[in-house]
Amino acid sequence: MNSRLIFRISAIVEIGTGVALLVAPLLTIDLLFGGELGPVGIAVARVLGVGLLSVGVAAWGGIGVYKMPPHMFHDNDEAHGAAVDYLTPLDFDAMSAHKKELVAYATEGLKAIDGIK
Repeated sequence: MNSRLIFRISAIVEIGTGVALLVAPLLTIDLLFGGELGPVGIAVARVLGVGLLSVGVAAWGGIGVYKMPPHMFHDNDEAHGAAVDYLTPLDFDAMSAHKKELVAYATEGLKAIDGIK
């Protein structure tokens, strides 16, 4: 898939969603998320619509101008080696055990609060 097609598809989706949020924020949010909005949510949805509309217009304007750098599609051995050097000494078993301890501690702390199951 070339970058021009990606820009065109993303621009159409962003512009369409932005216009929908500006025109009918309640319906759009209900269709996208299945929820309802209060007065503040409607204002936030419209601001989001303006943002999506501007991003869509910018993406549409970038069609034919932006070209993907060729180095993005080639392996970068130096970066790969640096990542391996960084990750090799890390003890993933200890990290996993620590994460489990943190989750257990947080769960017990939350259970102590009335009204939280």
